[in-house]
Amino acid sequence: SQVPQLSSSYKVHLGDKFSIKQPGTQRTRALLIGINYVGHNVGVLSGCHNDVHMMKQFIVSQGFDDSPDNMKILMDDGVNTMPTRQNIENAMRWLVSGARAGDSFFVHYSGHGSQVKDTSGDEASGMDQTMVPVDYQQAGQIIDDWIFETLVLPLPRGVTMFCVMDCCHSGSIMDLPYEIVITPELAAASSQTQLEAMDLPENQDFVAKYSKHKSVIAKAAAAAAAGAAVGTVGGPVGMCLGC
Repeated sequence: SQVPQLSSSYKVHLGDKFSIKQPGTQRTRALLIGINYVGHNVGVLSGCHNDVHMMKQFIVSQGFDDSPDNMKILMDDGVNTMPTRQNIENAMRWLVSGARAGDSFFVHYSGHGSQVKDTSGDEASGMDQTMVPVDYQQAGQIIDDWIFETLVLPLPRGVTMFCVMDCCHSGSIMDLPYEIVITPELAAASSQTQLEAMDLPENQDFVAKYSKHKSVIAKAAAAAAAGAAVGTVGGPVGMCLGC
């Protein structure tokens, strides 16, 4: 019943090949989060820890460094750092701290996603998308506005970031300007020509919502010209895949 969605910070061709570690990468950093909500009375999940283990194996095979200095893992497994709201937010700040051209970043989140009422009046739907930390009942949820301002805004030109958000309401959780829903027609496309004809359309809400962030728009335009971008994964460079 979940429909995959793809978002990007710049316009891309869906038929283009991509790599999560860009050629010439000088440093990799990764943040992997898996929440099973162990001990909760409702909303317990069973596969999020496994998702993290499999994602770590995959990105290491693609050249990501798994040393503690360059990869952080948050899970409610009694072994790793607990994925509380504070710990998740601190880890996101760590990920982009000191970002410089040539860095390749990766974010994976497996857990619950939700929505809360938009109080700033900048969402056409009237709802903000959220990540649900393990202590959400006490600490609250992490909204998309904060994620954008913390993970995307600080990135300088020449940095690439891919994110996989395996949760509900994740298609626009990064608030990136281009997005597409994987329709049956798109899923059935088999030829390069068919895919390349299906560019990601612009999300008009982005322009209205972040027109004040001129530096972000300029970076997205520069990234499109350079063929690299800040964004999140599932397709070409600079993408976010969610369900």
